[in-house]
Amino acid sequence: MDRIFEIINEWDPIELFPMAPKDEYMEEVREIRNIISCNDCITAEELGEKINHLFIKRFGSDVYEEDIAQCVSVAKKILSI
Repeated sequence: MDRIFEIINEWDPIELFPMAPKDEYMEEVREIRNIISCNDCITAEELGEKINHLFIKRFGSDVYEEDIAQCVSVAKKILSI
């Protein structure tokens, strides 16, 4: 989970840092970990879609403006750990 935390914080899709506390995305990190643990055969594309949906749900499409390609890239990093 620590590595997922690092990847999401480095990505910082809402551009909260350095103003926000370092655990700002902890709820999303936990959800991503749960998605992976429930589906050990998930592809980067599938995980990317779920990450995209998760951030839209949590922050709204007016605040979260990343595209699916960026989410797939992040998913690939996460799945490579």
